[in-house]
Amino acid sequence: MTASKSIKVECLEEEEALSLFQAKLGKDTLNSHPHIPKLAEMVAKECKGLPLALLVISRAMAYAKTPEEWERKRHMLRKCPKNVAAEGRFPMIIGTETEYLKMHDVIRDMALWLACEKRKKKNKFVVKDGVGLIRAQEVQKWKYAQKISLWNNTTVEELKKPPHFPSTETTLMQRMESFPHEFFTNMLIIRVLDISENEKLMELPVEIGDLITLQYLNLSWTGIKYLLTELKNLKILRCLILDGMFSLESLPSQMVSSLSSLQLFSMQYLPFASKNG
Repeated sequence: MTASKSIKVECLEEEEALSLFQAKLGKDTLNSHPHIPKLAEMVAKECKGLPLALLVISRAMAYAKTPEEWERKRHMLRKCPKNVAAEGRFPMIIGTETEYLKMHDVIRDMALWLACEKRKKKNKFVVKDGVGLIRAQEVQKWKYAQKISLWNNTTVEELKKPPHFPSTETTLMQRMESFPHEFFTNMLIIRVLDISENEKLMELPVEIGDLITLQYLNLSWTGIKYLLTELKNLKILRCLILDGMFSLESLPSQMVSSLSSLQLFSMQYLPFASKNG
């Protein structure tokens, strides 16, 4: 089926967006506490007038009837990676946990198509899910990618020299078979790096300690035994997640206190953390 005419769908104006959000939220929730209408207005603004976002988030908040629940769920939503299209997952809040739903391939492809400005910038987003071996010459094509996402049994061929990623702001590499040597060396403006859920990753790539623009680093559920003392160089790091790193023996001395911009530090299920109470 083809379309003979393209229709541009605009984002909602602020007043329309709030009306839609409140309607889907329901009067019972809105009236359950005097502070909730103001909180609802704040959350609706964060949806930037996007109808789908307003619908999904309003449903997620529909049963939150205290200001504390609203603040907790807002925090959860902000912790979720912003590049949902690149991950192919969508956050779903259940009770006190954030679960993830797999995005339908058609929906993900459309999201990527829109994100890449109707393919005018084809390699702006790079998404590889379970594709096996990625050749070195293909990696060279990612030079101007803003977001890179590699998933599920994907392997990057060993490179002769470190690749250049001068435009890359976000890199997600999860459940990888292996990591190419010095892959992160030339990520000059990277802000988000998630290499969690890589059980075969035993050593943290040394070049990560030089990514001074990094603001979010997730190493959860990896086999890493030691962290680099060079992580102290990440002066604008705001979020560091080390959950489920069962092989990690200790933290470098004064590492956390050296990260002066750190706002979120999580180290759940660490053996030495539980020993220390």
